[in-house]
Amino acid sequence: MTRERVLEILRDDVKAARKRFQDTTEYFDEAIHGRQNSISNANRQQRVSLAARSYRLAAHDLTTAVVRLNRFMLDGVVPDVLKPKPPRKAEHTRSISSAKSA
Repeated sequence: MTRERVLEILRDDVKAARKRFQDTTEYFDEAIHGRQNSISNANRQQRVSLAARSYRLAAHDLTTAVVRLNRFMLDGVVPDVLKPKPPRKAEHTRSISSAKSA
C-alpha cells in the first residue's frame, strides 16, 4: 500500500470519527436539554446515560483516529490494521485414513 493511500485512509477515518463525534455531541445535548416534560424521568435518565456512553465512545474513536494519523505523519508508523498480512503457512493435515490408523 502506498504512502498516499495510507494517508487517505487515515484522513477519512479522522473525518468519519469527527462526524460521529459531532452527531453524538448533538444527541447528548438534546438528551440533557431536550423537552423534559415529554418523557418520564426514568426514560430521560436512560436516554442521558445512553447518550453519555455514545459520546465517550465517539470521543475515544476520534482520539484514536487522530493519534493514528499523527503517528503516521510524524513517524511513518503504519497502523497494524493497514499493514499487509503475511501469507498463511500451510497447515499439516492428515488424511482421514491416516487419522484412523493412528
